[in-house]
Amino acid sequence: HVQEVAVRAALRGLALDAHHLRRADGTSVELADEPALYAAIGLPWLPPELREGLGESAAAADGSMPELIELGDIRGVVHCHSQYSDGGATIAELAADARRRGWSYLGISDHSQSAFYAGGLTSESLARQHDEIDAINASFSDFRVLKGVEADILPCGRIDYPVEVLDRFDYVIASVHSRFGMNETQMTDRVLKALDDPHMAILGHPTGRLLLTREPYAIDMEAVMARAGECGVAIELNADPHRL
Repeated sequence: HVQEVAVRAALRGLALDAHHLRRADGTSVELADEPALYAAIGLPWLPPELREGLGESAAAADGSMPELIELGDIRGVVHCHSQYSDGGATIAELAADARRRGWSYLGISDHSQSAFYAGGLTSESLARQHDEIDAINASFSDFRVLKGVEADILPCGRIDYPVEVLDRFDYVIASVHSRFGMNETQMTDRVLKALDDPHMAILGHPTGRLLLTREPYAIDMEAVMARAGECGVAIELNADPHRL
């Protein structure tokens, strides 16, 4: 991206170095901030997320840059844990805060029963949770709490819970939470089998990485993405600072 900017500066008789934008006579162009730098070379300010060196400078010049998603564009979220498993708030508290943010929906996706270490929900706990969600939804006309789950992808590739339980959810996030030491073939086959389950809507944190704590497990992500595309399953890009 810096090279793109430097080329555009040169077209205007300017030179960009590490610390200055210089005129042909070597004097520095006074710049108050980043937008001033871009303006000096005939471009609108480009957000850092778009500075990839992939032709964004030309796109900005002709007005064809895409708009980034902003916080105000978000209508709701679907990966939320409540106090039913390992979350810190009740469903009612989460719903109230989501409505204050102007969202239209909130998906509750607590851990499934195999994640006992995180308070995973038994079938009985799920029944209580769903009754609570029904009661909360009955009190709103402009907002909906969705019944989701973050279900374990078991080592055999099966998604936690029997079919009759999975049928109760509005959507299923499926994630690997155990047996991280499988080799690439084993782990890939495990996840591919889970992707074939029609209940699965989202593949959660698909590499299992925890920054500075746990390396990604071995998996053929190209094969996983191809199968997810065929099955219409979303892949979570986990931006939690511990995972990224």
